[in-house]
Amino acid sequence: METEDASRTSDVFEDWEKQFLVHTLLLAHNLHKQWKNVMAANESRIYLISEHWPSVLSGILLRKDMSFARRHAKNLLLAVCRTKAKYHQVRDLAVFDQEVAKVEQIASSSQSFTENLVYADLVTLVASLSTIHRLVSRRGSSWLSYVATRPAVISFLFESVFSLHEEALLYVLRLLAAAVNPSSREQTKKAD
Repeated sequence: METEDASRTSDVFEDWEKQFLVHTLLLAHNLHKQWKNVMAANESRIYLISEHWPSVLSGILLRKDMSFARRHAKNLLLAVCRTKAKYHQVRDLAVFDQEVAKVEQIASSSQSFTENLVYADLVTLVASLSTIHRLVSRRGSSWLSYVATRPAVISFLFESVFSLHEEALLYVLRLLAAAVNPSSREQTKKAD
């Protein structure tokens, strides 16, 4: 009998961290809705949600182990961003940050791609560049704002052109073309 009670107790508290996160997101979303109504009535500029929330929520959306909270994070991020276009831009910038960090990590481990890449690193590199390119093909304005605020990314991509081969090089060239000439985005869509 004691073992049944003990197992039942552990089941109740097993997922408390997940439930806590989900309910925190729900609470923040409901509070945001209420404050939005109060702000509209009072014309005041009190912000309940800080400027750090979009990056936190984007991080939740991008993590595979946070799938249980993705729906609530998306709803709150949409509410915080207020428009679908702003939502896409915030989310795209988070994806760009994540994928560029992966590419830079691979570059640093292979000394700027001068050493031969391990197959797993090559697959990760191509997957990251492909993810970035897919987003650039959909919404090039996010890529333009990303590289405008992070000029080191363009420098990094230019330097990597001379060291990369085959498919990775093709993606880097397309990303550079989209950053330099926004109209090239339509041409890369046709090339795919």
